[in-house]
Amino acid sequence: MFDGVHVWPATRPAWRQRLMEALPTSEAWGIAGRLEKRLNGYGVRSIWYPAVADPVQVRKWFDVR
Repeated sequence: MFDGVHVWPATRPAWRQRLMEALPTSEAWGIAGRLEKRLNGYGVRSIWYPAVADPVQVRKWFDVR
């Protein structure tokens, strides 16, 4: 979609959520096949959810203490 790096704060807030909801997690830097499958198992299919997720819940998923 963006063909490279995108600076989200430079995107109009009204567009940011719609764009992030349209991008699959695999489009985020550092998320590859295995991690994408794990995220999909938690119902996370776009990069929007990690942007607004509850940090406590994410820590539980990935056992971060």
